[in-house]
Amino acid sequence: MKETEYYKSGKQLEQITLLRLKALDIHKKKFETRIKTYSLNPKTCFKCNTTLDYSKRKNKFCSHTCSASYNNSLRKPRAKLSKLKTSESIKKYRKENANPPFTAIFHLCCYFCSNPFYSANKNKKTCSLQCQKDLQAKWLKTNRSHIKGNGQKSYMELSFTE
Repeated sequence: MKETEYYKSGKQLEQITLLRLKALDIHKKKFETRIKTYSLNPKTCFKCNTTLDYSKRKNKFCSHTCSASYNNSLRKPRAKLSKLKTSESIKKYRKENANPPFTAIFHLCCYFCSNPFYSANKNKKTCSLQCQKDLQAKWLKTNRSHIKGNGQKSYMELSFTE
């Protein structure tokens, strides 16, 4: 079928492009008529009564501000009883958490320099970062064999040397 003269001449492609252009024109005309019919009776904002654009035609309000003010005006005021319950619960919460347990301060002694210091963490060992680094260096000097081994050659090293 594709071997006929109609397909070989390229007239099919020309007709397809013409039809495509006609379809786009029809689509534009329908779009313009929809806008014209909307402009005859446009939607308005519930709060401020401003007209909404065609692109915003599905909205009820022109902005978030109008929406919030309109919906908040429909809310009932809070009853006195609910206000009292809220204030009592806030007072109770503040009394319970007036002195939380993490505010306890402990008097400790530094392991490295033996100077006294205060800390909220009772498991802290040193008074400063410098003392902590010095303590770690001292531990590494004394316990280097723990990291590298006890200085004896392994079985494989002994077998290779023999």
